[in-house]
Amino acid sequence: MRAGLRRRLALTPRDLAHRTGSWTTNAGQYHVSVGDSSRNVPLSAALNVT
Repeated sequence: MRAGLRRRLALTPRDLAHRTGSWTTNAGQYHVSVGDSSRNVPLSAALNVT
């Protein structure tokens, strides 16, 4: 993606789920980072799941 372009990312509870016999999403704060490598993550946000 070229610099300056915008994209929207929609996450669902299933995207944050883990398996403990059945799929579940724990309440709490999740941190999401976006970049072109693990060394360059210029975008980040906190998500609160209740």
